[in-house]
Amino acid sequence: MKSIKNLFGLFFCMAVISACGNDDGDTNGVLEKNFISVENGEYNEGSLPVGTNENLIESASFDSKALPGGSSYLELNSTEELDYLNVSVKDVSGYFKVKLENPEIVPPTSRVGSSYRYTIIITISQNLEKDFTLEYTIVSKNGDVSPKYSSDVEYVKAGTGVLQVNLKFNNEKDVDLHVEEPDGNVINYWNCFPSQSEEYEKLLSWEDDDNITEEQWESLFGRVGLDIDSNAGCDIDGINSENVFFEKDCMQKGKYNVYVNLFDNCDPRIATDYVVRVIYKGKEIAKNEGRFEIGAEGNGDDENLANLVKVLDFTIDEGLQAVKSRTELSGRAHLLKGEFKMLINKNN
Repeated sequence: MKSIKNLFGLFFCMAVISACGNDDGDTNGVLEKNFISVENGEYNEGSLPVGTNENLIESASFDSKALPGGSSYLELNSTEELDYLNVSVKDVSGYFKVKLENPEIVPPTSRVGSSYRYTIIITISQNLEKDFTLEYTIVSKNGDVSPKYSSDVEYVKAGTGVLQVNLKFNNEKDVDLHVEEPDGNVINYWNCFPSQSEEYEKLLSWEDDDNITEEQWESLFGRVGLDIDSNAGCDIDGINSENVFFEKDCMQKGKYNVYVNLFDNCDPRIATDYVVRVIYKGKEIAKNEGRFEIGAEGNGDDENLANLVKVLDFTIDEGLQAVKSRTELSGRAHLLKGEFKMLINKNN
């Protein structure tokens, strides 16, 4: 009898350990897996803490559109320094508690005094597949808690693949993403595809063929490479993001360089913050942020990488062997910026 009890106890302990191990591997649950997370945010189970102090926030804004594997900006303006942000998604368990630090001091005007501006980057899951409502509260330095605020967010379809490079910027400008492959091919709005993809081969063969139909062009976009080209020529779509992704059959082994370019400054009165994320096999492997200052001039001379802003580089240790780039696309492609945007958006 004693041996049977010991055996039962052993099985029971193993079951408990296994269950605990599974919890540890997914401690942030559905919230992080399918919706959002925040760098350095502390995950808590339960509902958002909610208070009654309506004076903590002067104004707040969150991006109205989000795509899988991207980022979104939450901006808070307050007349006092704040302590914490609590943020979650409506009807989803748990929330992230985020320490608020290093606010931007907004100078006083003739109508209002100085204020504090906090910018928080919210990370969007690659598994996002529907609209959602962001919910958040604020905590002051003396412990006062705000009421719950909410922002509706529209899901934007985008590719993630085995390798994803995403650019997000915080206002309505024409900012372009350029990803240089190990073989020197540069993926951007006028050369949308990896050099070892079927789509790239077709693009080369069709470039000077005036008989190619719009339907044939449309058939290429969204399957790999650049599938989001936002605000092209200041034709504002509100996505404020660019996205490049690779599937395994066209991803090269070696070093990648990532650049951004302010192609057209649609509103030079305001600065533009941006963040670039790189995700490989579901894990973020590189990230960097930057800013185009107030009054920055648009740069249409983007064929020379030296004229662009290099944001980061990363290396992939497996994939196709890089060969000398065969990019021979002509300047004619620059005339297609608006057309490429139209085709990409029609396929999303």
